[in-house]
Amino acid sequence: MEISFSKFEKVTMQDKSFAHDLLGMYIVELEDYLQQLPDIISQKDVAAYRFLNHKVRSLINTLEAFFLLDAQTHLLHQLNKNENTQDIAASQQQLEKQTRELIQILTDKQKYYAELNNQVA
Repeated sequence: MEISFSKFEKVTMQDKSFAHDLLGMYIVELEDYLQQLPDIISQKDVAAYRFLNHKVRSLINTLEAFFLLDAQTHLLHQLNKNENTQDIAASQQQLEKQTRELIQILTDKQKYYAELNNQVA
């Protein structure tokens, strides 16, 4: 699992307080994504799945977390092909696992920025 914070640093202009807040927003978005995903996949609602993925696309691009984009695309292809339920479930579990791991990385990075913000200059 590879992500890069280089674009993120550019977006936040290395403002540690802004970076902390933006990471918090990313975490909430990803947690919301995880909550909505199971119902959408169980209904095999391709349109809703595409829309859900679109909602997190900018944060994926900013973090260069292309592994998540690949997992989303793989699952989308399975839904479009109406593959068997077990294969779709396995891909969904992988996507959820990767999303949780990304949330943990962002949470750790957010704690890092919180510590920097509390330091006395």
